[in-house]
Amino acid sequence: MKREDIPWPKGMLLICTKCGTYIPADELKNPKDVAEQIRDDFRTRLKKEGLHKNLRVLVSGCIDVCEVGTQAVAFVPGVEGEVEVLTLHPEKDREELFQKIMKRIQSK
Repeated sequence: MKREDIPWPKGMLLICTKCGTYIPADELKNPKDVAEQIRDDFRTRLKKEGLHKNLRVLVSGCIDVCEVGTQAVAFVPGVEGEVEVLTLHPEKDREELFQKIMKRIQSK
């Protein structure tokens, strides 16, 4: 077994693909592929900020914390810091999530 260096030093953001299927369609502007929408939006915004190589944004299987009507995400820091698992509305709370993650990856 070989330990690999992390190519994204600030960590990764995991976005559950299962949660979005439990959010009522009438609560979303675009109910299709909710996790992928968040991933694509984050990747675009990180690239615009010049930080796309610092944080890996991935869709994942079930994180096992969602409540009906919410999207689960997990921020896993690259080297130090706490893993943070959040549930949120994938559209209404997206900006707040982006700002929270930006603070985490721009600190230190």
